[in-house]
Amino acid sequence: MSGTGGGLIRGHMVHAPMEFRLQPGGSRGGEGCFLRCPKCETQAAIRRSEKLTPLVTQLDALCSNTGCGHTFRVQLEITHSISPGNIDRPDLHLPILPRDQLVHVVPPPRGSDPDQPSFLMNASEDAEAA
Repeated sequence: MSGTGGGLIRGHMVHAPMEFRLQPGGSRGGEGCFLRCPKCETQAAIRRSEKLTPLVTQLDALCSNTGCGHTFRVQLEITHSISPGNIDRPDLHLPILPRDQLVHVVPPPRGSDPDQPSFLMNASEDAEAA
């Protein structure tokens, strides 16, 4: 292999190793990654997507486990709004998720970890803690 492209591509080919950045913020996908292979449960990379309707997207995915090598198709459907947003789209039938089905994230009780400094400490408390 000469390292040059053939056909329509001219010049040297670029080596681009596949990386899995499936979590927000660019961190590597791990236990909380977005998509897993249905056969071996290893993280999978989305290779192509196609918007079928305003609420449905079709994804083609590739398992990162080279021993598995499974490629598969996923349909991602938007089913509910959690917060309706500021743009009105009467052509979309997108119900708002009932309040009793929302997952509410509650911070841990204050003082649960005595070694954890408070961001609300004033300068005198900060000096005493040190």
